[in-house]
Amino acid sequence: MNCELCGVTTDKLYLVDIEGSKMYVCEKCAKLGKIIEMPSTKISNENAKEKIEKELSENAEPLIRSDYAKVLTDSLVHKKLKIEDLARRLGVSESYLRKVFGGRIVPDENLAKKLEKILEVELYY
Repeated sequence: MNCELCGVTTDKLYLVDIEGSKMYVCEKCAKLGKIIEMPSTKISNENAKEKIEKELSENAEPLIRSDYAKVLTDSLVHKKLKIEDLARRLGVSESYLRKVFGGRIVPDENLAKKLEKILEVELYY
């Protein structure tokens, strides 16, 4: 990273207000203005990559299996349930549930968890 004032390369840049202009500068140039933000220590690329991967995995939604419609339909048949009764039990419309079972709509996580429990199937990897 380079100082916007003198051009020196440094790992630590300060956000400084110098005569009304905000810029990222080195420690030496920071003395010329009012420091707005102190620098954070630069982390290595490996640490940055690990941090990003960790954040992504924590925020990532679980992946529903691609054959979810077949799994649901097979379980419904096996348990000898009617889609009308299941829709009523889940509190969703019959037409919506038919679209889920037909593979035209992917169920949201809440509905998928309910279906997993009632039909005793696994929909997520």
